[in-house]
Amino acid sequence: MYNYNGDNVKKWILLAMTCLLTACSAEIKIEESAVLKVAVENEAYGEGLKALWNETYPENADALEISVINEYEILEDVLSFKGIPYDVFLIKDEDVATALSHLYEIPSSFHENFEAGIREDFASTINTVKNCYYPMIADGFLYALNLTAIEEKGLQPEVFENFESMAAADVDNLFYYYDNPLFLLPLLSSDGSYFPGKEAAVVNFKSEAFLHSLNDYITIKKSLKLESDPAQFDQWFISQSYLSGLIGPWMQYEKSEEINEITLRFQKLPLIDGQQLKTLAVSYGYSINADTIYPNASLKLLELMHSVKGMQLLLDTTDLVPLILEEEMENFNYSKGHQKEKVTAMNGAMQQDLVGLKENANVIAMGIFDEESVRALIDHECMKDAEACTDLLSEKNAEWIKAQAGH
Repeated sequence: MYNYNGDNVKKWILLAMTCLLTACSAEIKIEESAVLKVAVENEAYGEGLKALWNETYPENADALEISVINEYEILEDVLSFKGIPYDVFLIKDEDVATALSHLYEIPSSFHENFEAGIREDFASTINTVKNCYYPMIADGFLYALNLTAIEEKGLQPEVFENFESMAAADVDNLFYYYDNPLFLLPLLSSDGSYFPGKEAAVVNFKSEAFLHSLNDYITIKKSLKLESDPAQFDQWFISQSYLSGLIGPWMQYEKSEEINEITLRFQKLPLIDGQQLKTLAVSYGYSINADTIYPNASLKLLELMHSVKGMQLLLDTTDLVPLILEEEMENFNYSKGHQKEKVTAMNGAMQQDLVGLKENANVIAMGIFDEESVRALIDHECMKDAEACTDLLSEKNAEWIKAQAGH
């Protein structure tokens, strides 16, 4: 029979509190006979991860059972009420909210054990609700230059480091634009603090931050004479009618380079008035099943994934963009075409908004920009009077939120 001892209980509570504060790095011991079912992005990464685990923990060799899944599989498991059949698994950031109750809560400072740093800006909104997600790779638009066409125009690539020098070049078709939130929001991001996040669940159109970004957007739109050109979407770098623009991950730019005998370069978006504009990206990372019977082994696997060797393995095997901190980039080797450029460019990206409306948590707060009437207002009325336009946008947003609440 269990004998209750108040002093012992107090000791265990103190130990537990200490573990939460220190991430229990010295206390984590892999469970005896642990076997982890691990769901990964691709077979090469899975096989490499098994080899790295066996090398690092020979006393627990062959503890990983690898499955390869697609990005929709975890969400399908959750929505079908079957439960998640893996201990550690790849998950898309926008699916975390739906899967939240299925995810193990990791000690808040556990990432301090990681040898390679994480992009906390891609995790902070999620982990404020429940500490359960660390991003590792990202997918989204990246800014690219057509170096071949730029040289033919007699320009230097340095012209494309800021919008002021681009405007001064006075050359047509410097930058490809398309009337779509994926193109609009990056150009409205010179002060992204008006975006919903940890502190807000609505777009703050009345804020100084939005007005600042709006004025920068107007400057870009006017100085580069940007006009939406949907006929060129997906085609600007193939037809070479534009010198730079945003490339989506599906656009097969490698084939374009080969067929058209051009050279592309990926980099961060140009600055405006010294401020870094940001492209949009979704992230993916590995989370732990809340029902795992091997939480220690799972935590040690996460730690291994975020080691220098673990992140190098990811670089060697993924077709997406690993999230490597800019200050740590020289710790790694980049063997794939444009890979180092894309990692650098992704350091100038921000997470697509994951915050739902207070009135309807299933509706993303930034969804207001999906409304064609709102984008038209920004591209027409705001060009005449930016400050007065913020009142109109605020009214539109209130009407839109009210409509979503009624759905």
